[in-house]
Amino acid sequence: MTAGPVRPVVRARPGIFEVTDQRVFGPGGECLARGFARRVLAFGEVRSLALDPARATATLHYRSASDDPNSFLIRLAGAVAAPAVGLDETALPHWTDGEPVILYRHSNVISIFVTLNIADGRLTARHPTMERNRSLARRIETVLRFVPGVIEAAATGDLRVRFDPRAVTVLRLIRLAEAELLGQPSTIAAATPAPVSFGLENVMVGVAAVGEFVLPLVAPIASGLLVLASLGTIGTAAAQLREHRMGLPLLYTCAVGARLSSGQFLAASLTSWFFRYWEYRYRQDVEVETQNVVDETATLPRQARLLTSNGQVQLVARAEVSAGQRIRVVVGEHVAVDGRVLTGAALVDQSFLSGGSGPVRRVAGDLVFAGSRLLAGALDIETLRVGSDTRAARIEQMAIGAAVPVPHSQALNQDAEDFAGQAIAPTLLTAGAGLIVGDVTIAGTILSPDYATGIGLAMPLERLRDVRSAIRNCAVIRSASALERLATTSWIVLDEHEALHQAGCKVAQVLTKRFDEARLLPAMAAAGMWLGDERGPALVRACRDRGLVVRRAALREIDGGGVVIGSGDHLVRLRGRPVIAGAAPPPLIVEVDGVEVAGVRFVRNRSPEATEAVRSLQQSGLRVFLASQRAAASLAKALGVDRYGERMSDDDKARVLRDLRRQGHAAAFVGNGSAPAPVVREAHLSISLGGAGAGAEVGSGREPMDIELMAPSIAPLPALRALAGDSGRRRERTRYAVMVPNLLCVAGAFAFGFTPMAAVLLSNFGTSVAYNGAKRALRKAAVIRHHDAWCAASGRASGMAGSGRDEDCFLRQ
Repeated sequence: MTAGPVRPVVRARPGIFEVTDQRVFGPGGECLARGFARRVLAFGEVRSLALDPARATATLHYRSASDDPNSFLIRLAGAVAAPAVGLDETALPHWTDGEPVILYRHSNVISIFVTLNIADGRLTARHPTMERNRSLARRIETVLRFVPGVIEAAATGDLRVRFDPRAVTVLRLIRLAEAELLGQPSTIAAATPAPVSFGLENVMVGVAAVGEFVLPLVAPIASGLLVLASLGTIGTAAAQLREHRMGLPLLYTCAVGARLSSGQFLAASLTSWFFRYWEYRYRQDVEVETQNVVDETATLPRQARLLTSNGQVQLVARAEVSAGQRIRVVVGEHVAVDGRVLTGAALVDQSFLSGGSGPVRRVAGDLVFAGSRLLAGALDIETLRVGSDTRAARIEQMAIGAAVPVPHSQALNQDAEDFAGQAIAPTLLTAGAGLIVGDVTIAGTILSPDYATGIGLAMPLERLRDVRSAIRNCAVIRSASALERLATTSWIVLDEHEALHQAGCKVAQVLTKRFDEARLLPAMAAAGMWLGDERGPALVRACRDRGLVVRRAALREIDGGGVVIGSGDHLVRLRGRPVIAGAAPPPLIVEVDGVEVAGVRFVRNRSPEATEAVRSLQQSGLRVFLASQRAAASLAKALGVDRYGERMSDDDKARVLRDLRRQGHAAAFVGNGSAPAPVVREAHLSISLGGAGAGAEVGSGREPMDIELMAPSIAPLPALRALAGDSGRRRERTRYAVMVPNLLCVAGAFAFGFTPMAAVLLSNFGTSVAYNGAKRALRKAAVIRHHDAWCAASGRASGMAGSGRDEDCFLRQ
């Protein structure tokens, strides 16, 4: 016999209505589930609807307007059974098929936000994911700031947005934020830590506490458990002594012996328990914070719009897309693959991936990267790379490699072992003195401080903070010690690169036919910011120099030839050829309502853009050497370097680095990703200008650089130098935070009769201070953002004329 279809199961409780139906709510029933949601959420009494495909269940929370909930349930059942009843499809947010979702009704808005308040151009929303994932909250904040009509956006716990209702609808802002919340953060996941067992430690503390306070007869059991837990450490200490070495196992073994001799079983058990506890916190937090850094690098959609051979669009899982297939990406969506644009035009934000200072326009033939977001327009893309082969994935892999420390058996990581190793000999000598002038209790107290754990906990968090800050400055740290070496660098050796010759862009001439330049130029600048190239900021700077206010404008159209915006009752169009790297910026034609009214001509500045970065490096105390394979006098003068070398071979560059090292100078080499291995090895630090992901391949005769810049530009170097100095100061403060309580334990043992228990508690208090300080600093670190499309690089001009509020301007402080 063939089993018939499983009947739905309905459960009702006061205020809750639950339906289980595999056909409607299980995998494959997404269309039916959305239809159910449209019907039930049309009722004002419904507060929320939770859909769980894994359990094939829909859970509805309601609040009946009358005293008779049965009447509401009858009306609800009738609406579910009736055809063509309920909300429009556009009234629901879009969520990924097969994923659980909770939909909340807020008056006439259906959203995934738990709370939602809208009043007088202000939006406040809350979602638990934003509270847990600060990097996601920052991405939502950044996305909303790009929207014309948004005055202010902040996501610190709650999402708070101030906007102009005449320029943008609140529903659009909600849907944009929801798209980020429902997106798949990354292709790479941080390794899940192994579980930490507290079994033996919990038993030891319990038995020792009973022996200390209740039944002294069980004290020998506690000592036996302590020896059992320390057998591995004792064996390692013995092996090190046979090799004439002193390490942490020897220190721990001496501490255990002193506590056993003085009968401090509870202090010894608590020490072991605290080791386990901090190890547990360390593994959990490193995983969470590493994943936050990975998620911040790029947001990838769970699904992609695959273009089939017959021209249809099919939604498929991102993992199902392969190289050679075509996908379509529309405004507001993230690109799922690395690819080449086939058709269309769009303004794309890919600053975290390519190192640009703002959005860029992409047209047919241009490359786009996974994780990029379309701010305007639409693109059909040929897939080149997917999954772990994409640039975003390579950046994430490098970030994880630099941020996650290698575990050690004797301490949490190498930082902890190196720092505590310096305290072994002094501690053993001081404990011996305490044993001579006092007793074994004083010696046990001196041996009780934990020098390793605080450093082991804090330093990985500090390194994660550095990696995150470097990514925001368009650089990827590949070596864990890169910033420490950059902080001690005294010379920068610049290998000549085409990027060093790149000059900035400025407006040379504006020719108007019918309109006054002062009226037309701000509208031109407003449209220019949607071009996504250097001509937009040049137009804004021209307005700033003339004291003109530039206001945001909504994009009406974008294509390969230009952009169209609305300015009052008029349509303003800028058209012209795209900018080609290295060439003079093409002119722009300006049309108002289809009539040509002006033209703009651009020229390159005489000074290279890299001059400002060189000057900033010199002001920070560095000296700069330019190494060139050709004549370089004119470039060296334009850049303002301290010294330069002409017609240098790779051997010559290696010789310069070697000579600087012999003279006591630490030199950082800055060149493209194909620098020869001998040159890289001679450098104190190596920095690649080739862009992230362009590093050396195994067997190529090249060596990977310590820091990879995401674009061929030295502009991030001053910020990285400042970050290196700040990182060193933070690490030094952490060391002091660990050392001071531990030294107080030693002093207290001699002066105040501190016991091992007091030393254990005080030392772990210092560990907690160092750890929590590093954790707070990581989570509250100021967000270093690139200048977005609406900001001028050099700020607002003083005395800027014009009416209107500051928030309506393109230029923001």
